[in-house]
Amino acid sequence: MWVGGPIITDLFYDGNYIYSETDYMSQAVEDYYWIINGVTYHWIEGRKQIHLPYGTYNVEAYAYNSCGRGPSKYTQIVVGSGGYYSLGGVSSDRQVTIVPVDYSGAPQPLEVLQAENKTNAMSLTVPYTLQNAQSGEVSGRGEMPVGGGVLDFSRVRSGLYVLTLTPQGRKPETFKVSFK
Repeated sequence: MWVGGPIITDLFYDGNYIYSETDYMSQAVEDYYWIINGVTYHWIEGRKQIHLPYGTYNVEAYAYNSCGRGPSKYTQIVVGSGGYYSLGGVSSDRQVTIVPVDYSGAPQPLEVLQAENKTNAMSLTVPYTLQNAQSGEVSGRGEMPVGGGVLDFSRVRSGLYVLTLTPQGRKPETFKVSFK
């Protein structure tokens, strides 16, 4: 027996999709509603998820059952690069800074990354490749610490390049880099 509308306990972004969670042990949910930047989405049963492109989103979610509407859950989600790293900057001497980020796009502390990687038995380094965008020629490769760092491409000629990071067990992340 349920008393009152269902409660959405969490709205979260995992780097690919936004999800809502309810306390399924105490509530029967019949309808879900999400309002994302003013656009309403409606689902009936099943796991609720939606892919968001880059940007900032104001999200409200609520659900109904036979007892009525439950309270709304609000959050703001910032979708950055869609990955685990961000380009921190490119200096005039061709030093590229890579910064690890969490699901919201905020910088991720090194201690958290190291603990996560040890728990998941993942490598503490991330392979990278720098490729000339016009010729396809590989101009640099190596490994950086999982906590990010500064990559030295001072020997690379001027031009447009694609930097690819390949974290173990995750999809590769690519960044456009221009050296003058």
